[in-house]
Amino acid sequence: MRLLIDTQVFIWLINEDTRLGSAALKALRDTSNQVFISYFAFFEMTIKASVGKLDFDSSVMDDLPKMGIELIAPCRSALHCKNMLSSIQTIRILLTTYLLRSPSQKNAHL
Repeated sequence: MRLLIDTQVFIWLINEDTRLGSAALKALRDTSNQVFISYFAFFEMTIKASVGKLDFDSSVMDDLPKMGIELIAPCRSALHCKNMLSSIQTIRILLTTYLLRSPSQKNAHL
């Protein structure tokens, strides 16, 4: 079976959270299943971490093969996507700066 896990399932999995049901955990641990996660889940987790809603270290991406999880990425290499994650903090700062500007300042830069 091919399984695509979402962000919350991954968070529960890496934190061994009991909210991840036993049937789901069994399916994720079954080596006959292929388990995938989108790299967009890592963007979501990085954003949540940057605003203090999640304790997350993007180095967990290095553990995906050991966990039997394949990263689905629209780029040529997972390493490139991992490097893109480091730029999320910069993007968040730029977006926050933009959102804090007055309406007249925002329109002046459009």
